[in-house]
Amino acid sequence: MEEILTHQKPETRNVSLAHKPDTSDLLFVSMKKRADYLALAKGLYQARPHLVIQVRPHHVGEDKNDAQTPIMIGITATKKVGGAVKRNRAKRRLRALAKTAISQWGLKDCDYVFIARAATGEAPYASLLDDAKAALLRLSTKLKEKPAKMAAILNRP
Repeated sequence: MEEILTHQKPETRNVSLAHKPDTSDLLFVSMKKRADYLALAKGLYQARPHLVIQVRPHHVGEDKNDAQTPIMIGITATKKVGGAVKRNRAKRRLRALAKTAISQWGLKDCDYVFIARAATGEAPYASLLDDAKAALLRLSTKLKEKPAKMAAILNRP
């Protein structure tokens, strides 16, 4: 007798979702315009071994009563990172990292740019997450402690 083999679904892993942040109340939008990137370059930044994060409060001068103002996220990788394959890998990794990191440690009224470094594509995800956490916490502290300095930065031409 022939045995009929049937395809069985692999067992689903019991993965705890407790570590995943709830991003349902946040609205993320990708930056598309060069002007948005240039505006963020005038804000604060924090450099780490695997990435650089730039931050600036969004929609300066507009009414901040809108609770659903989207958080703009920009991802970039220069040719210093490597060829197209390496740059795309680095950007994919940063894109996945950005929403998680901003949801947990970022400020909700700011826009962000994540810049890849040469080590971004090869670094373990845990190292990227640690760098992002340290950078975002440092930037949050700077923004909260020095509102006068941030106002001066925002009023630059």
